[in-house]
Amino acid sequence: MSGFGFNDDHLSEPILSAIQSNPSLKLILTDHRCIEHLHNQGFHGSSVYWKKFSDLASKGFDIHFIAGSFADVVNLIPSLQAMSPAEQLANAIRRLGGGVTDDSLSEGLLQNSLRVGVVSSITANGVKVNLAHAGEVSGQYLRSHRYGRGEVGELVLIEAQQTMLLGRVTEVSLPDRDWEEITQDFGGTAKIDAIGVIRLLGSVHPVSLRVQAGISAYPRLGDRVFSAPGDFVSRIPRLTGGGIDETPPKVTLCLGVVSGDGGFPIAVTPEKLFGRHCAILGSTGGGKS
Repeated sequence: MSGFGFNDDHLSEPILSAIQSNPSLKLILTDHRCIEHLHNQGFHGSSVYWKKFSDLASKGFDIHFIAGSFADVVNLIPSLQAMSPAEQLANAIRRLGGGVTDDSLSEGLLQNSLRVGVVSSITANGVKVNLAHAGEVSGQYLRSHRYGRGEVGELVLIEAQQTMLLGRVTEVSLPDRDWEEITQDFGGTAKIDAIGVIRLLGSVHPVSLRVQAGISAYPRLGDRVFSAPGDFVSRIPRLTGGGIDETPPKVTLCLGVVSGDGGFPIAVTPEKLFGRHCAILGSTGGGKS
């Protein structure tokens, strides 16, 4: 807000009330006499509302003061165009920086080349998907890494409004009317209308990529489903903490590689592996000590 001295109570009071009733509201006050108004504390010709806003700012309300004219502030105003979910995701991928082991995430998490199908049914615990590639005789290799694109056991990412969902394919089947399409001489076809059942495992924040338990938003019919990139899967233990903004741990223990692919190692911190209770089991003479 610039160029308003708060001398009109019928305009100043609604602004004050809006801030008090909505703590998440941000207010930036600009005036070339801003410092003087704040020092006057409602006296010496300054409106009492300057003191009221100053008091709210000291209590933690999102109120900021800038001493300068509107012309001085113009260059400080950022672009207020909101990023789309796709742009937010692309920005998050770029913030992964040098931790990317290859080009697997250069196109983002939801890659057209890894699309599995579209959502056809939704329940509280899972979704059903019309699989686009279930009739193919094999999975797909992308940058030397294999993806099942709808195989049982595969981890997938699902569009869900302003977030993404992480799930696992638990079942693949054909409608009764299409059973005759599969015979001992079946050689693969893209025309099979297979249905996949996906168990929902958690949510993925579109900006921080933090993976957390629980479903923050459900998909809609027609939302797309993608195979989860192997590099993302390998990072899930880290992303369950604070997302990509979390400082990388100094010590990690390598557990293995992503199932079905030898190119993406999975590592966890000792704290996640050894909790309050840990047992080392083995036969006598096996080297437990």
